[in-house]
Amino acid sequence: MDAAGKQNNETTDSNSWSSIATKLLISLRGACNKKFEKIKKGKKVEQWDMISKEMKAKNITVSPKQCDEKWQRLLTRFRQVRNASKKSGSGGIKWQYIN
Repeated sequence: MDAAGKQNNETTDSNSWSSIATKLLISLRGACNKKFEKIKKGKKVEQWDMISKEMKAKNITVSPKQCDEKWQRLLTRFRQVRNASKKSGSGGIKWQYIN
């Protein structure tokens, strides 16, 4: 709720996710990681639909497709950060979504 007592509904397009929405996506996706591992690539829509609904319950409106696309971008960025941190002479790269 905002200062006026109105409920905030966050709608996220595929390119602008808040830190809160991103962290929630990471948490929800991590919680069902084993389910995703068991499902073939083209069959994950139901899991993304479940995550989308759970996010909507937290007033963050995103489609299953947006969740999947954001997850893929997060994985790509994670790999870039990890690989850059492994290079010699690199002082390590900080990224807000890595503990």
